[in-house]
Amino acid sequence: MSPKTWLAALTAVASLLVGFLSDNSMSLHEWILFGGSFAIAVQMYVVPNLDASVAKYAKGVTAFVTAALAVLIVVLPGGVTTSEWIQVGIAALAAIGVPLLPAPQFPAVPSVPNEPNPQV
Repeated sequence: MSPKTWLAALTAVASLLVGFLSDNSMSLHEWILFGGSFAIAVQMYVVPNLDASVAKYAKGVTAFVTAALAVLIVVLPGGVTTSEWIQVGIAALAAIGVPLLPAPQFPAVPSVPNEPNPQV
């Protein structure tokens, strides 16, 4: 496993332990934090080891979950309104939509070295 994978797995375990050890229980807020860390760990370890045709979709699913949980963790403490659920959905869709859209293709342009300025 790469150092990035180890770090992702370690942060998922740490978020679970910190949430539980603070008061010997896990609140909904703490479960959502753990879910986000777990989704990142899955994206770092499981997705690269999948067949390429499956990995493309698995990466999108984990990005979708991570983005949705990131917004949910912010809006949850005061109760989630309808517009905040819409924001959760938009963030999740953006996470999978942006990578799927084709990037602009620019033709290669050779660089031209600067010519020295004439002495005045």
